[in-house]
Amino acid sequence: MFPLPVGDIVQTLQSDRERKFTTFLRLIFGAGMAETLQGSKTFTLFAPTERAFSTMSATDVAKLVEDKRAAREMVLRHLLAGTLYTAGMRYYQIRNSMLDEKILTFSKQGGKVKVNNVPISTQNIPSTNGVIHVIESLL
Repeated sequence: MFPLPVGDIVQTLQSDRERKFTTFLRLIFGAGMAETLQGSKTFTLFAPTERAFSTMSATDVAKLVEDKRAAREMVLRHLLAGTLYTAGMRYYQIRNSMLDEKILTFSKQGGKVKVNNVPISTQNIPSTNGVIHVIESLL
């Protein structure tokens, strides 16, 4: 049984006490996608943590946030239409992200689920309009 959702996808990311999603939230707002992710359509988000952005310099991150098109592409690479919990990922080995040319590949090994060979560190965080899976690397 899953815990009750805190709110929509954006509210759920904002409610994280450890503030693991600060940079990704900046990208969501910079891309103008906050309203979309707060709407009634359902999504699956592979949310990268601050650790995922640690390979980028602060200047590169700032440029990415300021460039609306690049920020939008980054967010869309981590987003699927519809709700996909890890239990259903065995039925979908390959799915298209919302960025047309970006394919997401799922695999399970020893009970661990990976997307594009990136382990999902926290899975199945519910929101009122989808589900969030936490990853420690960019897709």
